[in-house]
Amino acid sequence: MQKIIDEQRSTGFPALAGTNVTARVPLRDTVLNEVLAATAFAKGGFGPMKAATVKFSEGNRITVSLAFDHWMLPKTYQIEGVMAPTVDFAKDPRLLLMLAPSGLLGMVAKVVLGSRDDLRAFLTISGDRVFIDIKALLSRKDTAFLVPLLRTIRLKTEAGVLFIEANIQVSETTT
Repeated sequence: MQKIIDEQRSTGFPALAGTNVTARVPLRDTVLNEVLAATAFAKGGFGPMKAATVKFSEGNRITVSLAFDHWMLPKTYQIEGVMAPTVDFAKDPRLLLMLAPSGLLGMVAKVVLGSRDDLRAFLTISGDRVFIDIKALLSRKDTAFLVPLLRTIRLKTEAGVLFIEANIQVSETTT
């Protein structure tokens, strides 16, 4: 079975030509925080940043709490923002997060990004805007097959939950 799936994946899913699937997945902030703790921060964090937690609120609002262990930085720092509701892969495969104004944001961003080259591959900060390149994020070996299939991602938050609705299409002319 795996051989058949791998063959279909490597040739653009010709047996599924014309398929159009939309799936809605709830991502609870508690689960995301467990994943962050067990993966990104399991081996000491990113330079002086030792932990991060995420909280989702109504209206596509997100709050990220960062914990630092550095004499020049506050012990904890919160970044608040609003996520754009749609990522249109044909136009721009990046998720936009508009941040609330903060004097320390530039310094925090430089510390976080400066300590990890792997973050800079998909994360860009420009003023009060954070861009997360979904295409770059998915371009890893195990998820790269999704990139040409993704059309849109829609995001909606409620208290404690981010709903991710992804539309995937397999071209009618796949051979």
